[in-house]
Amino acid sequence: MTLPKIALKVYSVKLPVSGKTLKVRPFTVKEQKILLMSVNEGRDDKTSENKSHMASNFLEVLQSCVQGEHNLSELSVADFVFLMVKLREFSVGESIELNYKCPCGEKVITEMNLKNIKVKNNSKNAKHEKEIKITPEVVVKLNLPTVKEALLLRDIENEVSEDTAVRILAGCITEIADAETVYKTSDYTTEEICEFVEGFPVDKVSEIQEFFETLPQPYIKITAKCPEPDGDIDVEVKDIFDFF
Repeated sequence: MTLPKIALKVYSVKLPVSGKTLKVRPFTVKEQKILLMSVNEGRDDKTSENKSHMASNFLEVLQSCVQGEHNLSELSVADFVFLMVKLREFSVGESIELNYKCPCGEKVITEMNLKNIKVKNNSKNAKHEKEIKITPEVVVKLNLPTVKEALLLRDIENEVSEDTAVRILAGCITEIADAETVYKTSDYTTEEICEFVEGFPVDKVSEIQEFFETLPQPYIKITAKCPEPDGDIDVEVKDIFDFF
């Protein structure tokens, strides 16, 4: 006789960057094991290769929990982290005990509520789109890097290979325009866009760097109780490890 299927509650989540609403179920015991192993390994080994492996595991679990046909690798990184935090909230609970090292040197235990997650947008427009004039005649339109681009990273500690950096930038370009034509990058191969990017003048690097430095950032603001008198400290938690 076949055992009964377990029906899990389904929640709706509105993503803060794209504005899309997705339906998601809590993760199962089997899926939780995958997440916990990834988080523990990530805390012990913070090389980019391991972080990339962790992100792949998170994506695999999230893809299983989201209802319907959605390619979650196309989500912006901010939407992806936000959705993972909401998944943790629905599956385990909204409260997390957080160990925080106070500037005074003492270890402080405080509580973090996942319901308070927000996304800080450091850009002038909500979608973080940016147009960069490469030459007087050529303009490129950049959009938020997706999980797919983030998975290209091989080292988080500022040792990204030049080829990887080019591929990430190429993945963020949605349009290229000159005086006569607008070119949709979806009509071209990755190799063709990478070759185009490699022809950028060096003086555009700082403008491109600013685009990446001001990406939307998920965070939770908490108040840590410092042992010192009148020493309460406001902290913004941003590390995905702390959300789990």
